[in-house]
Amino acid sequence: MQLPVGWNGPWHTDPVPQIVIFLQGTGTWTTMDGTNHTFNTGDVYFGNDQASKNGHYSRNIGEVPMYLVLIQFANWPTMINEPCWLT
Repeated sequence: MQLPVGWNGPWHTDPVPQIVIFLQGTGTWTTMDGTNHTFNTGDVYFGNDQASKNGHYSRNIGEVPMYLVLIQFANWPTMINEPCWLT
């Protein structure tokens, strides 16, 4: 996936549980509780906020496009009312 410089996404949930690998760029993700986490090239996180109220908001804050690899798990059980884990 490519996210251009200056990209700001809407509030959303991950469509299915997924591993996100940052191949290039810098992005900030804001979770529904207001926590911000900045990801850089080489970072990896597991997103599983499908059942949350708002999910998360993401944006490209870098000077180059962000390139991401998404590995999605369509058969992973949905977790109810759990936060988006950014660790």
